[in-house]
Amino acid sequence: KGLIGFINNVTDYFCEKCNRIRINCAGMIAPCLFSGYIYNIKTLLRRGDSDKKILSFIEDIIRHKPKYKKDPKKDHNIELSSIGG
Repeated sequence: KGLIGFINNVTDYFCEKCNRIRINCAGMIAPCLFSGYIYNIKTLLRRGDSDKKILSFIEDIIRHKPKYKKDPKKDHNIELSSIGG
């Protein structure tokens, strides 16, 4: 079970409260739009990895999700349009 939400344009940084991860049509997971980190889940899916391994991969991304944004001007930002936003 889960929820799907719509992300409005950023009016304020709410990193310490963010509980979202994003996946794009290319199979890349972005745990944070501002950190620049992306993870390739498509490889695991195409390789036929087990559900347990895929779940563990996603859980690891969530565990290491940035808690807050130190300096939004210095890090690479992911364009929202690149993940369908």
